[in-house]
Amino acid sequence: MQKHLRVLAIGWIAAAALLTTSSESPAAERLVVRTYNNFGVAAEEMTNARALAGVILRDAGLQAVWRDCSAGCADALGSGELLVRIVAAPEGIVADSLGSAVVDLQQGAGTLATVYADRINVLASRTGVSEGTLLGRAIAHEIGHLLLGTARHSAAGLMRALWSDRELQRDVAAEWTFSREDVARLGRGLATRSCQTCSIIAQIIPVWPSEK
Repeated sequence: MQKHLRVLAIGWIAAAALLTTSSESPAAERLVVRTYNNFGVAAEEMTNARALAGVILRDAGLQAVWRDCSAGCADALGSGELLVRIVAAPEGIVADSLGSAVVDLQQGAGTLATVYADRINVLASRTGVSEGTLLGRAIAHEIGHLLLGTARHSAAGLMRALWSDRELQRDVAAEWTFSREDVARLGRGLATRSCQTCSIIAQIIPVWPSEK
C-alpha cells in the first residue's frame, strides 16, 4: 500500500475568483461512473449534474452510464468504472479548489474523484450559475484527470486550472468542453486503463465518512 501511495498525485480544480445521462453514440466508449452522494445534494441537482457531465463526456467520445452507490455497491469494480465522491471540503484542502482526483502516475490512471459540494454551493450563490451545472462540470473535469492519468491542466477548455466568475457567467460552450488534444487522449486512456491501486481505493471508498 505504501509503495503505491508514493506514486499518487492529486489534481485540483482551482477557481480564479472561485472558480449528462448521455445519449448513446455508436462510436462511444462505455464508461461506468459510480457516484457517492455523501453530502446530500438534492436529487434534481444530481440529475442535472449527471446529465451535463454525460453530455460533456459524450462529446469527447465516451458514453457515461451512471450508478448511484450512495447506499453502497457490493460488486467488484470493473476496469471501465470510476468512482465520484461528493462531500464537503475537509480542512486543509487547497483554497478555492472544487474537487480532486487521485492519480497513479506510474500507471497513468486513477479511479477516485472527489467534488466539494459546499464550495459548489458558494460559487453558485455568487455567480448565479446553477449548482447542477457547476457540479456537472466539476465531475467531468475530475473524470478527465482520472482518464488522462495526470494532475496537469490544459491551457484552454474544461481541463484548465482556473475558472473565473466571468467565464462561468458568460457560458461560452468551448470553455466547458474537452480540447481536441484531450479528446484524443481520453479514449486511449479508457481503452488501456491499468491501475494497481484502483482495487484498494474501491474497497475503502464506501466507508469513508461524509465531511458534511
